[in-house]
Amino acid sequence: MKHCTIVFINKIYNQPSISEIKTYRINENINDAGTFTEIKARKVVEVVVVVVVVVVVVVVVVVVVVVLVEVVVVVVVLVEVVVVEVVVVVEVEVEVVVVVVVVVT
Repeated sequence: MKHCTIVFINKIYNQPSISEIKTYRINENINDAGTFTEIKARKVVEVVVVVVVVVVVVVVVVVVVVVLVEVVVVVVVLVEVVVVEVVVVVEVEVEVVVVVVVVVT
């Protein structure tokens, strides 16, 4: 009785049976897959694309790191120059003050 009902419903909605669906999917997969050479070619292309993307990402990261290191080096050098100038100016002022004090006494 249940089998008859399923067949009846399938006919009403124009749906294929489960075995027809399975057969269609198997045939569709076989047709879509292509020959062995085509499958291998697709795999090679996928691997090449992944390798190229990884290389590009690594190069971009290295360039960004190098640029950041250069910026940090420039900032450190500028800070050292400013600190050296400030120290020199302070030393000169201190010497001048000491000389003035010595002359006055």
